[in-house]
Amino acid sequence: RDFPHMNPDPPVTVTADLASVSLDDFTTDIPLTGLFSGRISGTGSASSLTADMNLRGSGVVLADVALGEVGLEAMLRDGLLTVARLGLAKGRSSLTASGTAQILEQRRFALVPDPAIDLRITEGSIFLEDVSDAAKGTISVTGDIRGTLGHPLGNLSLSGASLDLGIQKLSEVKIAARLDGEKIWFDPITLTVTPGQGIQGTGWLSLDGEYSLTASSPGISLATIDVLKERDGL
Repeated sequence: RDFPHMNPDPPVTVTADLASVSLDDFTTDIPLTGLFSGRISGTGSASSLTADMNLRGSGVVLADVALGEVGLEAMLRDGLLTVARLGLAKGRSSLTASGTAQILEQRRFALVPDPAIDLRITEGSIFLEDVSDAAKGTISVTGDIRGTLGHPLGNLSLSGASLDLGIQKLSEVKIAARLDGEKIWFDPITLTVTPGQGIQGTGWLSLDGEYSLTASSPGISLATIDVLKERDGL
């Protein structure tokens, strides 16, 4: 009697409703922690699966960086995750991005150790009150990130006006950043105390926490330095 025929690539239809699921219960290959809820629906075959995802995450931390609340609307096909919307929220601060990430090896369910990414920040606002109780103001963020998750490439632009850092008020801030896969380069950093008076700087920050910074100024009146204005006689 012949052995029954086994389909080497069986059809798959699956729907999973998640409630406070931790990613590190399934894999430790991705440095992402937090609790995730939502729905994943998949159809296709074992070697070619298409899945729709609508997920929400709380207390999310990526590589020791606290992201806060995360929302994801995406489709997975042949291992490529196409992100319609990735939202990050912490307090009143929020970032929204879209793009792609190759998270699975094609025709396999194996996770890619260092996924290729191509993301664009479509909206970004950082409220300084979410960073420090003593600070006030809003920083706008735009940019794009490519390369891989472990070696990101791209450009970011940060800008803000009428900021209060607690120890000093600034009329304007502009920062241009470039990611080269190993370091984040800042060039230029422009901190304007009052029109015509401020600090220009350049520098870098490595992904392992090392940094270097160079700053210069054409001259700043002592009358514009808040900590000095609080002292008698100045």
